[in-house]
Amino acid sequence: MKRHLLITIILIITLLTGCAQTQPVKTKGITEQSPTVLGLLGQLSPSLAHEVNRLPEFQQSVSERQIQALNKFVYLTNNATESEKSNLSSILKVGIPKSRKYCTPIQAIFWLLEKKDFEPGNSPLGYPLIDLLHKAWDYAEKDRWKDYETVTDRLNSHELVNYYEKGRFLYDLRGEDRKPTGATYDPLYLFWFNRGHCRDVTAFTLHCLKKAGYKVKEYRVDPGITTKAYHAATLFEWQGKNYIMDNGRPDKLLRIDFIPLDEYKPYDLTKNYRGETGKICRSCALPMDYKDLGTESDGSRSYDYCNLCFKDGKFTNPNITMNQMIKESITRLAGKLKVPESQAKEAAELFIPRLKRWK
Repeated sequence: MKRHLLITIILIITLLTGCAQTQPVKTKGITEQSPTVLGLLGQLSPSLAHEVNRLPEFQQSVSERQIQALNKFVYLTNNATESEKSNLSSILKVGIPKSRKYCTPIQAIFWLLEKKDFEPGNSPLGYPLIDLLHKAWDYAEKDRWKDYETVTDRLNSHELVNYYEKGRFLYDLRGEDRKPTGATYDPLYLFWFNRGHCRDVTAFTLHCLKKAGYKVKEYRVDPGITTKAYHAATLFEWQGKNYIMDNGRPDKLLRIDFIPLDEYKPYDLTKNYRGETGKICRSCALPMDYKDLGTESDGSRSYDYCNLCFKDGKFTNPNITMNQMIKESITRLAGKLKVPESQAKEAAELFIPRLKRWK
């Protein structure tokens, strides 16, 4: 009790004197600039002090704002509730501690502490991982998110990669005019423009997880089409089990988080892995809002077909062949998705043979 009281007094004095600093002066590294505060953290939790000392912000010059964030962090740690202590212990285990460059959730806490003050019992130390990322990761802060290697160092667990990919990347088949390197996949292009197809996303995922010490490889799925195309996902090992991460799907609603390999179902562009139907016409592949749905014979909405293909319980063009539908859908898809006809053609040829009407 006396030690905790002493630590609190020292931190309050440090915080008050630090608040008098008005200029964001750059100082030496954290171990030289603030050995007392870091030492206090080491008394509270050696493992936590070790992780703080590894943060990239504390490797070279350190600003007064960052020193103040450290003071706040130690103060909050010293006065943490049991719930906050439990949560801290949990986020320290995110990723593979012995392989990752640093603990990203701890960095996220520091980013929040740089911006505002918190009270024990209602601080970032108690935020669950996803809530913490949601509050701390602001992609508008471009300096933090502009460098490929810096960002992929930060994405050092499967949870972090998944959160980033689901929030950032849009599916784009990318025509020949958008392949500046001529490569079939390009994770750097994906990073710069936040657009790409399944192989781009998978290559990005592999790069992040390999750096973080995971055992990973590309997992290829045959979509059952008479082309050389395949769908790519990421197979990774976590705590002795194999999992799939599949963020390279056309519709964000069809993307999964990460699931055991034995629960990953065969690839179907109209369903997610639970078998739930996505809102895409199973005749022409047109993405559908509610207003686009066709109608059954009783006047109810059809959730399988769009109103261009299906009305009053019947196909509007019952004699059309699959190849004719592919040609007709190119214009529809180009208009709906606002993409060049070359990309719409690629999408139609890939999607339509897998749809319910043509199986």
